[in-house]
Amino acid sequence: MSYRVNLRNYNQTKNKTELQIVQDYPYTVLTREIEGNLLDYTEQEQIEEVFKLVAVEFNPSYAIQQLNQTVTLVQEDLHTQVLKLQEEINTEKDKLNTVLKSVVHVDNLTDEQKDEIIHQFDVWQPNTDYPAYTVINYKGTLYEIIQAHKSQDDWRPDDTPALYAEYLNITITDPDTGEETEILSDWKQPAGEHDAYSIGDKVRFNGEVYQSNRDGNVWSPADLPSGWDLVEEVSS
Repeated sequence: MSYRVNLRNYNQTKNKTELQIVQDYPYTVLTREIEGNLLDYTEQEQIEEVFKLVAVEFNPSYAIQQLNQTVTLVQEDLHTQVLKLQEEINTEKDKLNTVLKSVVHVDNLTDEQKDEIIHQFDVWQPNTDYPAYTVINYKGTLYEIIQAHKSQDDWRPDDTPALYAEYLNITITDPDTGEETEILSDWKQPAGEHDAYSIGDKVRFNGEVYQSNRDGNVWSPADLPSGWDLVEEVSS
């Protein structure tokens, strides 16, 4: 019993392929519409698809068997997706737990705490070679070096934004407990790319702590919510 494909036609509107298979002796013609585009199937595969549909028509138990197999595959796929989603949730929880250290706004520090933090860093000096990312103390405010340079009197940290940016992400560690506390400042409008917020920078904005999730971030959490992740509320 040898069949050949006599007609194959894909209807894009219906998303069905019409297949007609023919047997010369005894002469038999089977024509069926099958879901999907089967034009790329081999001739033998197309013939088998027609036989499958015929088998369903004459034997409903075959259809039930096929349905059960499909349900099993769907269940297995759903289980895999649930496990993957749970893993992603756990990963995000771990990230959040890392972020949720003890935080305090700079205004809530005592003078003693401020002095202790500030004096951990060298006082800015003119005529000094400063590598990029060095943190210095200038008039009680911490600045980070944006570009490596040799300092001079007319390039002071408080009025040379191309070279200095106010330092964020200050962390102090309790020597007894090892607990880390991050010191936050209020969000301030960057003047440009040189002092824009980077990934991981945290600020207080409208009484809440936000962390930038992108580099070159010059927008506030209100102007670009997608550029910031809400970490937690913090008392004013």
